[in-house]
Amino acid sequence: MRRRTNLPDAAARLLQSQAGVISTAQLLASGLSRRVVDRFTAGWEQVTQGVHLAGPPRWESAVWAGLLHGGAQAAAGGMAACFLERALRDPPSTILVWAPNARRQLVVGDWTVEFRRGVVDAYRSPRRTRIHEGLLDAARTSNERDTIATIASAFSRQVADPGRLLEALELRQRQPHRATIEALCTPVPGLAWPGRWLPRLSCGLAV
Repeated sequence: MRRRTNLPDAAARLLQSQAGVISTAQLLASGLSRRVVDRFTAGWEQVTQGVHLAGPPRWESAVWAGLLHGGAQAAAGGMAACFLERALRDPPSTILVWAPNARRQLVVGDWTVEFRRGVVDAYRSPRRTRIHEGLLDAARTSNERDTIATIASAFSRQVADPGRLLEALELRQRQPHRATIEALCTPVPGLAWPGRWLPRLSCGLAV
């Protein structure tokens, strides 16, 4: 009878903290041989070469799959970073991942992971850009109304600061909806934010 090999504690902890996703490199680093890794992963879903999903996919699983595929410097950005920073109520269906090298998009369950080439400042786990960079990245692929709604949500949830968003904006030469973002961050005497935007948001008018 073949002796059963248990998953090492280090690998089991990674699976738990990474929403059921783990890489071949991480399994090998935990002390398993290549043959044992192949045996374990035979019953798992291979998201892409070297990245495995050991259970039902969740939104967080898609994020981790993108990060592991993107490499050590990969980071979630855009709407994904905004959701991770609690700026949004619902997770986005498309997850942006910054990575040093070009990568083809991944599909994990109901979610699509799209890669943008670049190395960005990131923190926390799972790695993501800071909220103000995430808001500006999200605006690059959003219309004006959605940009206002996303920033309004971040401000109302008190996870983003208008002054710091302006500072981040000043560092970018090209930024879609720049005037709108500047207006959102500019206080109006006698009117508390975001009161002046609510009528436009409710009726669907552009700012």
